[in-house]
Amino acid sequence: KRDLEIAESERAKREKELQKATAEGERLQRTERERKIVELIDRARAYQSEMRYAEALQAVDQLLLIDPINP
Repeated sequence: KRDLEIAESERAKREKELQKATAEGERLQRTERERKIVELIDRARAYQSEMRYAEALQAVDQLLLIDPINP
């Protein structure tokens, strides 16, 4: 019986660690996605101010692939 309790405790501990790692991975993905969105918006604006409209449109196209509902 004691072995079963130990095994259950270890399983619960591993499951909690996995959930924590998964949450951290998801947080990192969101952070990276948000960083890329900001970078592309900034790039599009810079190209536009330099009248480099083809490059600005490319940046916007890339942005829309990542975040299609970005206003």
